[in-house]
Amino acid sequence: MITPCLNTGFIECIPRKKRYRVGIGGRPVQVRFPIKLQTGLLVACGIAAGILSVFPGQERLMLAFLALLAVGGLIVRNPPRAVLVILFLLPLIGFIRRLLISVTGMPAYDPLVLIAPAASSVLFMAAIWKYPQAFKSTLSWLVCLLMIIFLYQMANPLQGGILVGLAGALFFITPLFWFFIGKRYGNFNSVERIIIALGLICGLYGLWQNFVGFFPFEEAWVDSVRDKYVTLVAYDKIRAFSTFPSVTEFINFMAVVLLLCCSKLIFKDKNWFFFVLLGAISLACIMYAGIRGVVVMLVLSTIVVYSVRHYRRPFKIILSVSTVFLLVFLFITIAGQVEFSEESAPLIEHLIGGLTEPLNPQKSSLLYHLDSLVRGIITGSANPLGFGLGSTNLAGSKFGGINMSTEIDLTDILLATGWSGGIIAFIIVAVTIFQAARLNMRYPGNRRYFLALWILLYFGGHWLNGGNYFLTSLVWLLVGWLDQQYCEIGRPEAGAMGSDAGESGHN
Repeated sequence: MITPCLNTGFIECIPRKKRYRVGIGGRPVQVRFPIKLQTGLLVACGIAAGILSVFPGQERLMLAFLALLAVGGLIVRNPPRAVLVILFLLPLIGFIRRLLISVTGMPAYDPLVLIAPAASSVLFMAAIWKYPQAFKSTLSWLVCLLMIIFLYQMANPLQGGILVGLAGALFFITPLFWFFIGKRYGNFNSVERIIIALGLICGLYGLWQNFVGFFPFEEAWVDSVRDKYVTLVAYDKIRAFSTFPSVTEFINFMAVVLLLCCSKLIFKDKNWFFFVLLGAISLACIMYAGIRGVVVMLVLSTIVVYSVRHYRRPFKIILSVSTVFLLVFLFITIAGQVEFSEESAPLIEHLIGGLTEPLNPQKSSLLYHLDSLVRGIITGSANPLGFGLGSTNLAGSKFGGINMSTEIDLTDILLATGWSGGIIAFIIVAVTIFQAARLNMRYPGNRRYFLALWILLYFGGHWLNGGNYFLTSLVWLLVGWLDQQYCEIGRPEAGAMGSDAGESGHN
């Protein structure tokens, strides 16, 4: 039985004494796969895990099959809950992989990496199954077109072979699955709670690594990758990575947590003390990592999001921008006066030096990144057909191909797919930011639209960094959720909803 709930804007689905809340438009919670498909999936994974348990040295592969068995069973029964479980587990995969080093050693190819792509592909099929609204927006068709271009580029011979292209697809195609997952199953409130929980757990664990040290299995992992992983060690200090696969993903995640805490305080949440504490933990993790790009993107995204929020009040824009620069000045001044430990002091000086002298090549890598960006545009424009999906990520170096990454998504897509993919990717980013900005202008009292735009602006040119398993999934889930919100309440004809949408905040 389905009954409308007028005061919240949701549809209540009540099957067999159980109630599920789903998004506007009557998006169903459950996807009824054929019982034979469900049984076949569970039996196949169980048999495979049983066979693997017989052979020694296959512990990682067996664990991967068991994880897919559990996640697959949850997906076919309750996809929305599976989305939340997968999002919660993604940041923990790095910790699990390192924990197994003492049992299995350091593998050349870790099957646990395939859990997230496999689960997201099944969720993608569940999201589009009998759901025509998935393809009823301009952004949906643009994303589909970009996925088709990616599929063709898997076979590009310039990248070094089909195996390189298949591995590159994990970095380019898998994140786009989350766009459709977000359109159908996006639940901002639940995702926000996951970010808060993970922020507290991962933030405290990161500070533990900074002040206390690393466990033996983490030290073994550091010893095995420190020669290849350049940013892991700086000034003879190992940067904290918490439970994440990399330092950069951990620090960028803590930046997202900081943005969430700031949005809660800006909109005067009643639990303000908790979010001040969580924000302080996030800021400490960012400081002790000494990664300047995170601070720069925090400042730039804050300026833009406040300009959008107060687009009709130029005085408030000037006041907001001045406040941001004042806070940055106070941050640099206070950090420069505080005495840090001998291990942490070089990283803090590295951070402050890059912010105060951005054009000094001895203290800042800004000129290097700009040069890399320009070279990427020139090289990509010179080859309009692209170099292939594995040419701009770890797939090229891992499987004997080429690796010419510029560390910025739009230029990487231009290099990998040529003009067609680069242009479409740019349009997708522009349309998404336009929709998010318009929702913020129409409903300035909606904190969720405000935070979603802030996060998307913060990541800037890193929406498709496939090595960041959790963050790319989060970004594209937000893109899909915002597109669905815009289609349902952001169009001019939906303006009659007025302040209700702005105040209540849709799921």
